Amino acid sequence: MDAGLAALLGTAIGGALGDGGVLGAAWLTGRLQMSAQHTQWRLEGRREVYGVLLSAAVAYLEGAATASAAVSMETAADDG
Repeated sequence: MDAGLAALLGTAIGGALGDGGVLGAAWLTGRLQMSAQHTQWRLEGRREVYGVLLSAAVAYLEGAATASAAVSMETAADDG
């Protein structure tokens, strides 16, 4: 095999492997970013739902406390 042909063949193989590595790394980076964005989207949705749930629970507990205080005041007035 001629030295020039061997050099050309080595360059072609090295270039192909290098390009394959670059493409593989780019593909993997894209997949990881997509996965991270999907996870972030899911967490934001959960955060919003839990916020609504906590707001409703606080409103319920405040209403229950107000009703309990009103019943206690009526009972105290009836006993007095």
